Amino acid sequence: MKGFFSNLKLGKKILLAPMMIFIFLILIAIGTYRGFSLQNDSIDDIYNNRFKGYQQSSQIIADLSGVQAKLYKVMNWISSNYDKKRIDDLSKQIDADIADKVALTKKILDSENLLPEEKKHYQIAFNNLIEFQKQTKSALEIAVQDASTAVMAFGMAEDAFTALDKSLRELNTLQDQLSKQKYEYSVKIAKRSLTIFIVGLLVAVVMSLLVSFYVKGLILAPIRETIAVVGQLAEGDLTQEIHLQSGDEIGQLVQSVNTMRQRMNEAVGQAMNLSAVLKDSAAREAAAIEETSA
Repeated sequence: MKGFFSNLKLGKKILLAPMMIFIFLILIAIGTYRGFSLQNDSIDDIYNNRFKGYQQSSQIIADLSGVQAKLYKVMNWISSNYDKKRIDDLSKQIDADIADKVALTKKILDSENLLPEEKKHYQIAFNNLIEFQKQTKSALEIAVQDASTAVMAFGMAEDAFTALDKSLRELNTLQDQLSKQKYEYSVKIAKRSLTIFIVGLLVAVVMSLLVSFYVKGLILAPIRETIAVVGQLAEGDLTQEIHLQSGDEIGQLVQSVNTMRQRMNEAVGQAMNLSAVLKDSAAREAAAIEETSA
């Protein structure tokens, strides 16, 4: 690994720390985007599924409570021998209201957005609604024929409404629980995204500092050694050599200094050899001159 970093060009070494931060920032951005996407999906589910589901089931409960009130009203009118036309009109309105709720519940039941547990509760509510529709229709038909025998039929319709109301309220409770779960999941995702962001940022800062100090050592250590050797060369010590294996610009500088030292050493050696030869020649010349003078 050290050899790999040593052979990098100086410009690339300087860019190591910024590149490290850039990579970590990309990872942080990806993690944060993923977290916000999950949180957005949870919020969307809370509003478009849980809240609307709760709203629809609550509306069905309210509407069917109104139907049940109208049913009691019809019963009282029949017992009081009230105007037959108004009784028929209200009976038809009751049938239409129940039919609308049956169609709405069937539409919700066929939706692909329902969870398996939701679908199960809606199916129970739908079955109870069909039973309530059946008992209500039967009670109205019997009441028109014989008001005295309609009490039992209305009692069965009331029992069917009680079961329907219970199943719808259980559905509301389920929607409330699912909304709470989604909310808690959304908060958890937000906290996790924030944790990932903070931890990632800290890791990026620490890693960039470590890389910066490491690159600083790779750059400054050979420079300092080169300065020391060049100083010794300036003082005349040509025996010093810089030991560095690097493929960057500093390595090229070190190689040039070593080559310069070697050539200076060779030049000094040649000068010393030449000086010795000249000294020997001068000595022989001096001896020859003395002999001639003698």
